Amino acid sequence: MKKLNEYFYDKTEIVLVALLVIFLAYIGLMVFESANKELFSNMPIDTVLTFDKCIELYRVMTGACAFGVKNFIETHNIEHKDYSIAEIIEKTKVEYGSERLVFNYA
Repeated sequence: MKKLNEYFYDKTEIVLVALLVIFLAYIGLMVFESANKELFSNMPIDTVLTFDKCIELYRVMTGACAFGVKNFIETHNIEHKDYSIAEIIEKTKVEYGSERLVFNYA
């Protein structure tokens, strides 16, 4: 049978490992997002992207959350097709973060 202090040590160790994993995942996400932002920033405004890439571009360039983008697509009946960056800017011109997208491609 474990002593009481051994039990707490095990739980603390688990929490620390979990926090480390979350931290490393966050750092990895920041590096991934930064690389994608650079990739998207260099695209001409007339570049046509797949629907999934359009979502990725908008989220990376504006900081919009997945729920907000999903809600926008559903409430505005956005068709699942390819769009140019110019079309994305036009469709989202008053939405969250759109000014960052406009600024990047102005």
